[in-house]
Amino acid sequence: METFDIDYSMKNIPLPSKEEYIIQLISKTEHLIKRMRWKVLEFMGKLEGPTKNTYGFKSRKCPPTIKELAKFESDMMYMIKNVEFRKIDSEFLNKIKNDIEEIKSDKRLFVSADKSRNIYKIAKEDYNKLIKENITKTYKKSHQNKLNNINKDTKKLVTKLEIADRIEKMQENNAYITIKDHKETFPNKIPCRLINPAKSDIGKISKSILDRINRILLTETNVNQWKNTDSVIKWFQEISEKKSCSFIVFDIESFYPSISETLFNNAINFAKMYTQVTAEDLQIILQARKTLLFYETNTWVKKSGNEDFDVPMGCFDGAEICELVGIFLLTKLKDIVNIDDIGLYRDDGLGVLKNLSGPMIDRKRKDIIKLFKEHGLSITIETNIKIVNYLDIQMNLNDNTYKPFRKANNPPLYIHKESNHPSSIIKKLPESISKRVSEISSNEAVFNNAKNIYNTALKSSGFNETLSYTPSTENNREKSHNRKRKIIWYNPPFSKNVKTNIGKMFFKLIKKHFPKENPLSKIFNKNTLKLSYSCMKNMSSIISSHNK
Repeated sequence: METFDIDYSMKNIPLPSKEEYIIQLISKTEHLIKRMRWKVLEFMGKLEGPTKNTYGFKSRKCPPTIKELAKFESDMMYMIKNVEFRKIDSEFLNKIKNDIEEIKSDKRLFVSADKSRNIYKIAKEDYNKLIKENITKTYKKSHQNKLNNINKDTKKLVTKLEIADRIEKMQENNAYITIKDHKETFPNKIPCRLINPAKSDIGKISKSILDRINRILLTETNVNQWKNTDSVIKWFQEISEKKSCSFIVFDIESFYPSISETLFNNAINFAKMYTQVTAEDLQIILQARKTLLFYETNTWVKKSGNEDFDVPMGCFDGAEICELVGIFLLTKLKDIVNIDDIGLYRDDGLGVLKNLSGPMIDRKRKDIIKLFKEHGLSITIETNIKIVNYLDIQMNLNDNTYKPFRKANNPPLYIHKESNHPSSIIKKLPESISKRVSEISSNEAVFNNAKNIYNTALKSSGFNETLSYTPSTENNREKSHNRKRKIIWYNPPFSKNVKTNIGKMFFKLIKKHFPKENPLSKIFNKNTLKLSYSCMKNMSSIISSHNK
């Protein structure tokens, strides 16, 4: 195993070939035309409005040709046919190009680290050995009929929901690993995280159902189930008498795969006390739990517990399952810690204990460990600390401050100024970083002490701008009174080596084909048709394609 030394962000985008760009442009234009055709049919009254919940799934039907759009579509295709390109001379983009050539010519796989930006070159034979070791720890081989049965059960459910024409079968995507190079055993023993990307679309329906349940539970129980850093900061600011408090921080080990069917059922039964969970809702959620792992030509299922119940990393509704279980566990914790003084973000818990002696704190620690153990979960826990690192902030009870936090040897890294991103993204990067660092700094003095590492990262990415403190103006924001419109977006790919101004050409065609006297101008005009450039493949996607 060898380290792949690269000193820039994997989010940087290289220049695509002409063929790659045109293929992407055709795809985005076809998507636009399809949406415009449906809009015309709706405008002409030839399309019935939605009479069912489609859970966000788009129709896979192709709309018929619309004669009123024929000339516009023809001109759009003519524009694509005549796109002109130019040469771009950029030292950074040339460097990326050379790296891509090295990647594509290498017969090894490029495997990312789990919690850092490190990338490792691993021979295919060694990779196969590693991934099979990790699969066989928790999975056993199954038969192909298992997949067929799951797809049949899913089809019955979605047919009942009248969205069978919008749902695809479970995709047989190969599992992959990331390397936990932060573990003490590395590199003598290479610990890995196993990722299962095989998902069933029914997980999206389950996600929608669980979202509704969780929103109601949070309102009814008032527990601290945090969604982001901002909500954690708000909680910290509201802690009274901070100097008499100490933090308690814990991590639920392997939270996703450790959620058993029993724990899930307990959480669902708890949810039924506050909101309706129909038999159909539960059937959908449980169907989404039937997951399989694929690698090469083999199908795998969980060894322990019910093989038809799994919450794999990366599934569509995994975060929502964790939130549901988290809310349930937080309500159990209220007998140990005040409900306002403890909270969860996924598998990371944080709380404060007030005016307690050392032995009393230790008793609380043991009680919390015992509670999680009763529900089949293991935790690592620290108590009696005044300064804690949580998510991307460090909170200090001694001086009532919070500041940005980054793990050791993991400095920030941003896209380069010469990256093949739309100019709007490049221009706003320094401003957005300033805003974010300001938001997670308790005051300007804290911001000034923290900003140097971010300024250094910006400079190494080719930017001359430096960060400036921007106080939060959340309370001063005025509510927008703009009327919401149904907008159709055109998202052509951006690339610096494209000479043709796609956006300008697009709006010229809108003006040409939909003047005021055209009846369709009511639905196709500068207020209802808008453009926002999309991006081509970044370095991370290119490496993923190489590995596949």
